[in-house]
Amino acid sequence: MPSHDGGEPRPFEKAVLPFDSRTRAVTRTAIAILVVLLAAWVARDFLVALTWAALIAITVWPIYIRFARLIFGGRSPALAPLLFTLLTGLVLVVPILLTAHQIAQGSDAFVRALDQLRESGMPVPVWLAQLPIAGAYLDLWWRSNLGNPEVLVEWLRGVNIENITAWTSTLGGALLHRLFLFFITLIALFLLLRDGTWLADRTLATADRLLGNPGERLVSKIADATRATVNGTVATAIVKGAVIGIAYFLTGVPHPLLFVV
Repeated sequence: MPSHDGGEPRPFEKAVLPFDSRTRAVTRTAIAILVVLLAAWVARDFLVALTWAALIAITVWPIYIRFARLIFGGRSPALAPLLFTLLTGLVLVVPILLTAHQIAQGSDAFVRALDQLRESGMPVPVWLAQLPIAGAYLDLWWRSNLGNPEVLVEWLRGVNIENITAWTSTLGGALLHRLFLFFITLIALFLLLRDGTWLADRTLATADRLLGNPGERLVSKIADATRATVNGTVATAIVKGAVIGIAYFLTGVPHPLLFVV
């Protein structure tokens, strides 16, 4: 743009908004918060997977450190977290595979049970008539309804096959979605294990800068509490599963392994 005095053209000068430094700082902070919230909204489906990865990483970190030192001697920064992540994935996937295997094995028995119900009905339990007060009434109702093949056939006719098909399709889609999130969880877990030391140092430094001397102790206590909670929950689940599994085997429950898992 030529100057008014006919000299050399000068570049455009940017107009500065009439904001003071405090107003500009508040504006930048608001924009940063808005961008973070927008990013969280876009990635909302992945936040659960990332949270699980962080919880697993915090829980298994002491085991991972011993594993890396014992197997690799700390010489492989990428292979150790990769192998440990695969092992963790197997530990989490094996119960699901066992359940699917048990369901597949029980499908033939389920079909045979349906055929038997259509032919002879559901037999009355011996102990039903011995119940106090309502035993005789329940025994009569069972014989008239569940023990009558014609009534059971009418009940089975009332089952909406289209609803079952739609529910199965929805279940399959949800399963694929969960498997994808599980894959994202494993990827995040690998990255957290690989860069865990660096992330821990940055977290402690940030906590110390924001909270002062108690910051580092607070972060350590949070990690210890998280690890203890997860370990306690897993140990309790294993003990309860073992006890109820023994009861299933002793009482002759069909497919006890499925219920135990």
